[in-house]
Amino acid sequence: MFRSACLLFAVSLLSVCPVVFHQALAQPVPALRERASPQQIKKADESSRDRNLWGQVRLAAGLEPVSDQGVIWALHKAGTDGLLGEWAQTEYGSQLATTVPPGRYVVAVTYGNVSRSIPVTIEARKPASLDVVLDAGRVTGEGAIAGSALPMRDVSWELKRADGEAVATSYDPAPHFVLPAGSYVLKLSKGTASTTKAFDVSAGSDTKQTLTLEVGRLAVSGVYAEGGPPLKETLTAEVRQPPAVDGEVGETVSTNYGAGINFDLPPGPYDVVVSVGKASLLKRVEVTSGKVERVAVALNAGVVGIQAPTSAAIEIYGAERDINNQRQLIEAGYDGVVNLALPAGDYVAVATFEGNMIEKAFTIKAGKRTEVEIKPAGQAGTDAKP
Repeated sequence: MFRSACLLFAVSLLSVCPVVFHQALAQPVPALRERASPQQIKKADESSRDRNLWGQVRLAAGLEPVSDQGVIWALHKAGTDGLLGEWAQTEYGSQLATTVPPGRYVVAVTYGNVSRSIPVTIEARKPASLDVVLDAGRVTGEGAIAGSALPMRDVSWELKRADGEAVATSYDPAPHFVLPAGSYVLKLSKGTASTTKAFDVSAGSDTKQTLTLEVGRLAVSGVYAEGGPPLKETLTAEVRQPPAVDGEVGETVSTNYGAGINFDLPPGPYDVVVSVGKASLLKRVEVTSGKVERVAVALNAGVVGIQAPTSAAIEIYGAERDINNQRQLIEAGYDGVVNLALPAGDYVAVATFEGNMIEKAFTIKAGKRTEVEIKPAGQAGTDAKP
């Protein structure tokens, strides 16, 4: 009766002073409702007495136990070599309080990127307790963009040991790591821009690693003609380093697709090649850290739609012939239909079907669509019309 009365008094204190409640008991018991019945109190008390394995984790010797609920306790039967054997059970939380049959075990404790394996022997009617010292520290990554006060978004953090061994990757704006004491390198990336920082972790430390990234945004869109509406078709945008020698092609930095395309790039000059169909244009741009450079490329192009019999092969050539009397092949299709963006200029469509070949000249105007209909001989076909 006296023991039950003490427990009931301790439960009434739980909502006011959890620390007093914890210290008032010889062993922790599961959280009880504020108005627990005597039967509930008795059941919780018996459950607590049945537990025979307890554990807590510290970052370093002499520090308070970890209160973070992200600790994982994986119990394995001890193998013949004393290492991890058959899995038995897994518990989660800052403190371990469980019941296991008597025997030899290895407890694999994981907190963040730190793991420790602790052998323990459970004897009948004899509780065991673990006080695990991780020799680890906490690290928080904090990033900033040079020239901008905007919060970090769409970034990645790559953490490696000083010898290059990969440790962790995070896509959080401000990631948190728990790491064994040692030397590390943290890399912050956004698009193709990146920066790194080397640092050390000591047991029990809690540090913030701040990295400032030099990165700007290039926003690319396209129009068929100057002053026309933005392209709704899928663009291809390729960003290149300016060539070392005029006339050469610079090294590709990044390629992306869409109606509106964004690139996150280190500051500096770039060549951006925007294309849709067979129309393309190169433009030199300058990217500044913390700024958005918006580029709307006017392709000086239009679209042709060609209709021919279903079985027809259609070839599109440039109208001008070269010194060898050859025309340049632009595109070929084999189902009787072509819809294609082309640079403004003169062209010839050649349709071949049933052994017959029919040519039809047409002109592409910037920002306009041209329709071309090709019919077999003896059938009236429409002329090319915008």
